[in-house]
Amino acid sequence: METMLCATRIDETKVMLAGKDGFVNVLDVLTGKIIDHHQLSHSTINCLARTSNVIIAGSEEGLETVNPFTLVSLERETIYTEKISAVAAASWGVVSGTRDGILRLWKAEQGALQRYGSNNLKAGKSVQRMLVHNDNVLVAAGDSLLFIDDEFEITRKLSIDFRINDMSLLSHGTLVLCGDGKIAQVNLTKGIYT
Repeated sequence: METMLCATRIDETKVMLAGKDGFVNVLDVLTGKIIDHHQLSHSTINCLARTSNVIIAGSEEGLETVNPFTLVSLERETIYTEKISAVAAASWGVVSGTRDGILRLWKAEQGALQRYGSNNLKAGKSVQRMLVHNDNVLVAAGDSLLFIDDEFEITRKLSIDFRINDMSLLSHGTLVLCGDGKIAQVNLTKGIYT
């Protein structure tokens, strides 16, 4: 099996895993068995996000929408051919982040991604991960945690004393950050970390 780098929930019992060389696997979580395996893209898929009607895959070549029922590629966004390192789907739009620290806002409509607005945000030197919390997008950008609101603005920036490699919500109000042999907990209500 190819190296899997990211995952997203398809439904109550299935998870889509994606990774090297554009391969995807569908895991049935009840049986623990892979029920589908095929090549979706020709480049490594670094990140996945799910809206109500599509899965968005971020790869070394850009963004691609995927039908969550057939797992067939619907459309590859060709305007921006860039290395996507993170993607998040909030109710107000899809945010992509690149290895060179650029954030872009998209709308996912009828299986296609459409660039929304003309603004890009510079997040720092790089974007490692993103996730949605209370309809804000949390962005791990270098050694900073950014909070992006529905106006596509950075409302808060929290400096961390290490490069953030990954993050996960521990509870509704607590985020765990990890990177370079370090771990931190962030109180999302107070905006402080330990």
